[in-house]
Amino acid sequence: MGFERYRVINGAHPIGTGTQEVYRFPNGYGASVVQFPGSYGYSHGLWELAVLKFYGEGNDFDLCYNTGITSDVIGYLDREGVDSYLQKIKDL
Repeated sequence: MGFERYRVINGAHPIGTGTQEVYRFPNGYGASVVQFPGSYGYSHGLWELAVLKFYGEGNDFDLCYNTGITSDVIGYLDREGVDSYLQKIKDL
């Protein structure tokens, strides 16, 4: 769906195992999309997503649970599901 231009981090998960992608949208919201041992769906090759709120011009963010999208992380997502949530977050 063309979200690559919003991706600000694409690499190893900070715990050292797995993958993390971080997206930042012009509205100040974004998402952390991860696959690592212990994430919801990892053992099935699926992704876990958390909504983020960015602060300032850099890539400083906090997890955000008050957007109406979710009050927790969302697990067991295939790429189509990830893209669907990325669109919802971009549209906030």
